[in-house]
Amino acid sequence: MEPGDGGQANSRDVQEHDETSKNIDEDALDAAFEAVEKENWPAKSSGAKFNKGAKDKNRLKPGEAARQRADMEWRKNTINRSMPRARMRRVVRIAGAVVLTLVIVFIVVFRVSIIRAFPELADVYQAVGLGVNIVGLEFSEVKTLRSLENGVETLKISAGISSVSSKPMDMPRVVISLLDDNGVSIFDWSVTPRASMIVPGEWIELNTQLSAPPEEARSIRLAFENAS
Repeated sequence: MEPGDGGQANSRDVQEHDETSKNIDEDALDAAFEAVEKENWPAKSSGAKFNKGAKDKNRLKPGEAARQRADMEWRKNTINRSMPRARMRRVVRIAGAVVLTLVIVFIVVFRVSIIRAFPELADVYQAVGLGVNIVGLEFSEVKTLRSLENGVETLKISAGISSVSSKPMDMPRVVISLLDDNGVSIFDWSVTPRASMIVPGEWIELNTQLSAPPEEARSIRLAFENAS
């Protein structure tokens, strides 16, 4: 074999080897791509199933949904309360409560002046347990005694009159009523106390008697004349 022919033969062998290697590499790449596609196809299917399972997992139970709705409602109410209109309503309600409280305090504290100006309201105050002493005088230590004097039954009455006013007052006449079992007046008369004026803190004794009182009389009632 000539040297020139040997060189050409070697070149052909190298070229054939390169082409064979190239074909082998291409076949290997094709096989690798096919393997990757096969591996990815089940992954896609399982991924779809996973997404479906995730949706089912994220679905809320009835109790949790109710709690979320309540939480959203609470947040909504909180936002509404923070708005200007809601604040204005709260201010109006608070102002109304303050005004009502002041009115009640005025009616209770100044009830004496109110009844003096409007005597017909005395029964209203009495009905709610707020008796009003517009006279400024009180009875105390009221006592009764039945006895015979010269063969005649006599009813003796004694009581104390005290001032609860802060200023001197003219002493009014005292009306005494005899009441039956039902509390109905069956006999009345008036008495003039021995003092014409009473000062704050003073105590004056009242004494009177009635001959032959009605037999049906069971109790007495004392009141100041022209007083409600």
